[in-house]
Amino acid sequence: MQWLRDMWTREGPGIPKDAPKRTGLALFAEILVREWWEMVKLNFLFILAGLFVASLPTTERV
Repeated sequence: MQWLRDMWTREGPGIPKDAPKRTGLALFAEILVREWWEMVKLNFLFILAGLFVASLPTTERV
């Protein structure tokens, strides 16, 4: 499971030290762009888990 931990804890590209701090909508957009792929992966995980849980009651016991 170390590959999973390394994927979540690695350092990103960083922000230049002389860049001005963003506020408001610009900050929200920057965070959204940065975290987009993580949100997509999380949504796929929820869909897969939901499909498994939703299909459990439909299996017929013989």
